Amino acid sequence: MSLAAGTRAATLNAGALHAAATRIRAALARPLSSARIASSLARVLSEFQQRDNVRRRRVVEQIASRTGFSAPLLDASLDALLHPFSNDALDLLAQRARHRPELCAFVMAGNAAGAGIHEIVLAMLAGCGLLVKAASSEPIFWTEFEAALAEIDPALSQHLAVFNWSRDDRQMSAELAELVDVLVAYGDDATISALSNDRAFVGFGSRISGAIVAPEAMPASRLGEIAAAIAIDTSLYEQLGCLSPHHVFVVEADAAGARDFARRIAAELRNTAGRFPAPLRLPLEDAAAIRRVREVARWRAIGGDDLELIEGPRLDWTVVFDAAASFSVSPGYRTLVVSAVADAAELGRRIEPASPYLESMSLAAAGQTGAEIRAILEHLQIPRICAPGEMQSPPLDWRHGGAFFDRMISPR
Repeated sequence: MSLAAGTRAATLNAGALHAAATRIRAALARPLSSARIASSLARVLSEFQQRDNVRRRRVVEQIASRTGFSAPLLDASLDALLHPFSNDALDLLAQRARHRPELCAFVMAGNAAGAGIHEIVLAMLAGCGLLVKAASSEPIFWTEFEAALAEIDPALSQHLAVFNWSRDDRQMSAELAELVDVLVAYGDDATISALSNDRAFVGFGSRISGAIVAPEAMPASRLGEIAAAIAIDTSLYEQLGCLSPHHVFVVEADAAGARDFARRIAAELRNTAGRFPAPLRLPLEDAAAIRRVREVARWRAIGGDDLELIEGPRLDWTVVFDAAASFSVSPGYRTLVVSAVADAAELGRRIEPASPYLESMSLAAAGQTGAEIRAILEHLQIPRICAPGEMQSPPLDWRHGGAFFDRMISPR
């Protein structure tokens, strides 16, 4: 019982939700093996991994039309997100999943197509039934996911129903919460706070990521590769996902080296924009936020701060070298702050205030410096540390929202 993308929310009523919940609970009484679920999900995801697949093309074209994002960028973003979902990886995760025939509701965010796929797959491997509320701004991916599952495995598709209504319809959201055993929600902190209730609740609120580079002992060619990788991590999903870097820290005794690296990243963002064009249009508030970042940087530089603004055409990309800045949150759309830190200890002081909101940090550092930085990140309990260029491709056992992961995975 799903609504195709574009169906008016007014055609949905609580009865449709109740009917879907009843149907899913009945299906859960006839459990499927985790091996079968993994096999069917692998076939579904294989469709979305193929750029020339009809469903994949429909998803990309419709999202591009709705958002103004370029099709090449959306393709590259989906490639990165779905790359870890191999048959072997799904089989291994299925072996670790604990059987939980619960009914879960997922309230999805609309900032990144396919975001939440890790938790959706994990819940299905654990034998859960799912009521999925797609975001009004991006209902397309999950509608196509449901349709593909119905074709490939009709029995497993009885465990899933995708709906779409406005987030302003609080009555429907309340009905959804009352029907399920677990409510899982994505969005900003205000959205999460509004949805939280007395039932089992997992909220994926406002999260950000960053990057760290220690150029010591690295050849110039390696620094170029790292700058290019950070530019890709930043550009995918237009820097709107929780795994998109906002701030780059360069561990360098000489701040001039950090400034040079900021210029390298700017050059790579320029190159990346040639492959993945920036959006044709931006929401007014986002455009205003980017202009504000640029103008503040411009006036601070005029005032004598150790700062440099490097900006692309229109609002396509922006790099601010701000030598002494602590972790900064950007407005997205390929807007980066780059700072210099003298050593690992100073790095820790700069990022600690943001640590409760940090989801991932990419790290390019070797030797003793790399070991010290990694120890600091682990002490701050950053959930994921990875290499530059890998930020948007988390593995299937990524402990995103650790409470939900622990609920679905059997202890070793």
